Amino acid sequence: MPYIDQSRRDLLEPGIKNIADVLANLNNPDDEGNLVAGDLNYLITRLCHEYLRVKGKSYQSFNDIMGALNGSNQELYRTIFGPYEEYKRITNGRVSDMEG
Repeated sequence: MPYIDQSRRDLLEPGIKNIADVLANLNNPDDEGNLVAGDLNYLITRLCHEYLRVKGKSYQSFNDIMGALNGSNQELYRTIFGPYEEYKRITNGRVSDMEG
């Protein structure tokens, strides 16, 4: 669950802002300087590797990572992607008459 205490958020935010600044300034000639999915995938994978380095390899650590990835996926869909899709459905119309 991403709704952690503010004091823990305050500890994490400087690192997040630093990473976001690096991502914003990446120069990838294959993508005209834009962030590519591979960059985001690399970042997430490296964070998971660092978690394992600190916590150690164990079933619990693996489960922690899989749970966090799954939970963040669901949270993003619930709060951002789903509402966007609904907006686009309303704006552009349903895919077919099969939709309820």
